[in-house]
Amino acid sequence: MKTPYSAQIFRGTDAGNSLLGAYKRQQANATGTQEVSVFFDDLHEGTTYTAFFTASAALPYRTPVNLYEDFQVVNLTFTTPPNPNLNFNEVSILESVKQINPGLASALMDVITQKDNQQPSKR
Repeated sequence: MKTPYSAQIFRGTDAGNSLLGAYKRQQANATGTQEVSVFFDDLHEGTTYTAFFTASAALPYRTPVNLYEDFQVVNLTFTTPPNPNLNFNEVSILESVKQINPGLASALMDVITQKDNQQPSKR
């Protein structure tokens, strides 16, 4: 995947200059605390996405005169977690947990697989 230029990100187009859908373009304004919070909605579970970020100083008009240079564009690749409300499967969720914290995954597997009134094993 080719990284779009800073101006393309601002315009909401991909690296081939095709306009992205409304759900794929987001703009946010910083508050007085110089913090911006970004939330992505309607993403598919267990899917890898790449988000590209650019920034501009506040201007009284829409044309960004002061965008990041193209080499300053920031990208973030992330994978959405599984949705436990759809097709709930403890084992597949534990596989995801195992990648982050193997000890926790092992302890949870003990709890899930224990028989009624049986204590989980001590670790």
